[in-house]
Amino acid sequence: MAGVAASDVSIVVSVYRDLAGLSLVLESLQAQTAEGFEIIVSEDGECDEVKSFLKTVDNPQLKHLSQPDRGWQKSLALNRAIKTARGEYLVFIDGDCVPNRNFVTAHAALAEQGCYLVGRRVFLGPEMSTALKTRQVSFIKFEKEYLRHIVKLHRDGVRHFEDGIALPATSLTQSIMTFMRGIPNIVGCNFSCFKKDMVAINGFDEDYEGPCVGEDEDIVWRLQACAIMPKSCRNFANIFHLEHPKNTSDAIHREHKNLMLKKIEAGQFFCRNGIEKNLNRGG
Repeated sequence: MAGVAASDVSIVVSVYRDLAGLSLVLESLQAQTAEGFEIIVSEDGECDEVKSFLKTVDNPQLKHLSQPDRGWQKSLALNRAIKTARGEYLVFIDGDCVPNRNFVTAHAALAEQGCYLVGRRVFLGPEMSTALKTRQVSFIKFEKEYLRHIVKLHRDGVRHFEDGIALPATSLTQSIMTFMRGIPNIVGCNFSCFKKDMVAINGFDEDYEGPCVGEDEDIVWRLQACAIMPKSCRNFANIFHLEHPKNTSDAIHREHKNLMLKKIEAGQFFCRNGIEKNLNRGG
């Protein structure tokens, strides 16, 4: 039977020094239609501004995890969040991706044993990103009137506008949309799964020392090696990506892709450098 209670959900928000984005993400999470879910701010670093801001957030379900800034260690931060999470169901988002008000409700409703959920993101242009971060435009109002912004958003360079159209998360609508649009590829900023399934693969592989592959593509083959299959939540659990400079490169992607292929060839779905370290285990 599909679905989990919202109180069994832990939202893991990855962040690195982006206070403007994080504050908007938390504002949206505070306004969700669901209640009782845990929020873990997983900070790859120790920013005093982030720490001070989070102390002002009135939410007993909020936890903040930080670590010394030693370069890109997002996978380490995520693994610490997995260990800390009280929820049986984990939803992963980034601190520059603002969820719609039904985001948690949709992930909870569509959760299913033997599956991981994959959603998409709308890439907002620079003008709307700035307007939202500076509160010139209310995100709640923007979301409710999303279709009215179609011309303005396209002039601003929006990408994947259609992925921001929200539909009710039911088994019927999910089946129809999967038939019509298929199952999207995973993105690390909008996917979810049961905690036990992440533990079964030992979480994120910390051998990936940079963005891309380790937080998405690598997770896919390892979960599927454990018979955990993808299920779409596109157009149900929507997020809006705030524009910022690209923080990766084609060279890093190629390097990580080659590393992943070696691990696939070796059958290392249970990573050696994950939640638990120095484990001598096959597979």
